[in-house]
Amino acid sequence: MSRASLTLALLLLARATTAEPVSTLDRLVQDLDTAVGTALRGRDLRRCDLTLCVRPGPSISSDLVHLVSRLLVGRLTARGLRRVVPSPASDSAEAHRRRARAGGFELLLDLELLTVEGYLHLRGPLEATDRSLWRDTLQPGRGALHHLHARVRVDAEIHGYQGVTGPSGPSFSPRFYPAGKLTVLALGVGDVDGDGRSELATLHQSQVRVLRFRSRKDGFETTHVESLAPPWAVLQPRRAVGAMVLSEVDRKGRAEVLLRTSAMERGAVFGVEGKQLRRRLDLAGYPLAGRPSRARQQRQLLCQCVAGQDVFDAATLIGALTSMLPAGGAQQLPQTFYALVTAELTRKGGERRQYLAMVNTSGKLQLFVQGKLPAVLTLERVGATLDLVDMDDDGEMELVTTSAQDPAQGQDQITIHRVDAAGNLRLLWRSGNLDGIVTALTHGDIDGDGKIELLGALLDNKNRAQLVLLN
Repeated sequence: MSRASLTLALLLLARATTAEPVSTLDRLVQDLDTAVGTALRGRDLRRCDLTLCVRPGPSISSDLVHLVSRLLVGRLTARGLRRVVPSPASDSAEAHRRRARAGGFELLLDLELLTVEGYLHLRGPLEATDRSLWRDTLQPGRGALHHLHARVRVDAEIHGYQGVTGPSGPSFSPRFYPAGKLTVLALGVGDVDGDGRSELATLHQSQVRVLRFRSRKDGFETTHVESLAPPWAVLQPRRAVGAMVLSEVDRKGRAEVLLRTSAMERGAVFGVEGKQLRRRLDLAGYPLAGRPSRARQQRQLLCQCVAGQDVFDAATLIGALTSMLPAGGAQQLPQTFYALVTAELTRKGGERRQYLAMVNTSGKLQLFVQGKLPAVLTLERVGATLDLVDMDDDGEMELVTTSAQDPAQGQDQITIHRVDAAGNLRLLWRSGNLDGIVTALTHGDIDGDGKIELLGALLDNKNRAQLVLLN
């Protein structure tokens, strides 16, 4: 591998080159700030003073309220408002209005911070304090400009501010659902239609589907199907290869579906438009990782396969994500690999820990933690499908692997270990022998309860596909 290729291989994962939120609470505050900007569009903010109140809902700690209020003051001040002043949460809504008018504030923002079904919500009205007889008669909501709302999942960072460590530990109960006769090459979870609930996307050699989870009893229903159009690849491997990433255009937008299969000459980006899933633009390679960003090139990690083979070439890794490894770390990466996954944990105080796991062509798994060399963990004889996820929001990563036995045997296993920053493993769960080979893994909140579920795809010896749900 050349020095230039080694440099490219370092472009794996970390902060985008432009400033982006660095914690869960930062994302919550950014979403709310974006909504404020939309509500105030057209106003001369240099002439506006705003008073802000953040009220705690049930079981919300004062530390969490104080931090969210401080982050909001910083964000709103940076927006260009002449003055942003916090108001005591002990004030009633009416007292807040009276204080705002007496203090000469043109705007008041009265928010509530609360948790509902595993999500932290920040919501409330943005109001103008001026009075208008005709407006107040016709609109009793007097001066209301907009009702703002932002939410994030309750994770280890938020648990930390709440003084709890999260659930005592994950438990796993597998459920199986039929998925037709098309091999699932990749899975992804995201809100593709913008309804506030995540959907499951399944990638097949010449087709992509979007599924909605109905219930544990009824399983999944298909909402969108789109065939993958030519040009087709001239040289294709014996085993079909596919990669897919679901990533939002922005924090309030629908998730785009970035994908490529070995049947395609180039990758593509799909998005929901109306009731259709439409191809929006081409993609330079196989998408292996991504993150929310308004600039597509800042959130992609792309790679190419070795010509005519079912493995990825590390020398072709490209993307505008900065390195998670120190200089020289690329020498410790495999030149070819079956799978690469990335993950990021955020803990109390906004501390981030970034992970990268790869499985090479001999079934050797290496797990890297940002800033540490060599790999903190090495496992032999693992399967080509894996995932990284903090399933119970305790600030520790779970490593999900499959077995490395001959696919002709038609049986596979899913194993879940907890791994800490030092690379210490603790077995949490191992499935029995599954009736088929695991072809894809992903995770997400598929049923809207605020908790992460693990999802897999199986292919049995009769070429029938199944979806596996672990929660």
